Amino acid sequence: MNSSATVLGSQLNLIQTYLTGYFMVPFYMFGNLGNLANIILFFERNPQLNNICGLCFIGLSLANLLIIDIGGLTRSLPFLTNFNLESTSLIFCKFRLYFVYFPLLLGRYFICLISIDRWMVTSSNESIRKMSFIENARYLIIVGTCICAIFSIHALIGFEIKFNRCYAYLNSSYSVFFSIYNALSVIIPMIIMTIFSMLIIVNIRQSRRRIHVIPKVATSTQQINMKFIRLALMQSLSFGLLNISFVVYVIYDFAISGQTKNSDQLVINDFLYDVSIYPIYIFSSITFATYTLASVKFRKECISTSRRLSTKLLPRFIH
Repeated sequence: MNSSATVLGSQLNLIQTYLTGYFMVPFYMFGNLGNLANIILFFERNPQLNNICGLCFIGLSLANLLIIDIGGLTRSLPFLTNFNLESTSLIFCKFRLYFVYFPLLLGRYFICLISIDRWMVTSSNESIRKMSFIENARYLIIVGTCICAIFSIHALIGFEIKFNRCYAYLNSSYSVFFSIYNALSVIIPMIIMTIFSMLIIVNIRQSRRRIHVIPKVATSTQQINMKFIRLALMQSLSFGLLNISFVVYVIYDFAISGQTKNSDQLVINDFLYDVSIYPIYIFSSITFATYTLASVKFRKECISTSRRLSTKLLPRFIH
């Protein structure tokens, strides 16, 4: 590596150190607390796990915790401590990437399930509404989790340590597959979420136009459905906004993959890759804030659950 690349690499590494320490690490801390709060809240309101959306949101929060702790925090250590196990241990390199891409794929699967379920619930067609059944959802969750776990095995096979980094460099065919996979694993969920989010909005508008005698006080089921609809729509929107940068990078990287790069270009490309991944970790970290902003009912449940838990736990610490 020439001197200009060394200087540029040092400068970009310093930028990443500041970004990681002062920007991303606080997000990771908030993300851990927020996703744990999500799990507690959804489980408190659905202890029997018989609500499809509640079950999917719990699964999504668990996936987010894996993404943050195994993906985000381990990625931050080299910039904060100058210790990079990923560049010295092939086993760590492969298994870290497996336990990043598995929950990433699983989380996107859960978001798609949530969007489809909310469309079913809001449909005027009774046969479609009946498809929103907890037994069907449990089956889809179990089967989908197994498929995501098996499909993500490609990370165990395709990654190697090259140039002191964990790369998809096994061969050129895997690199092509990995680029296409990265793009489609974001684009396909975005298309599904966009389509079903639009269908949900259409269903809601149609339901408001129907002439029915509507009771003044909404039922508990209707309130819960509307809460989950808002959460699903906000989740879809934030997913699109915070994952698009990675898709742009993947397309750019694939477009220039056949070009010969000098040392400076390689350093810049690595920096762009690292920065494009940050919004993915941010998305996994801000779900609690997203839900809080999206739903008044969620905020009220959060406050009531906090009071109830503090009433139960505080006397134990006092005595």
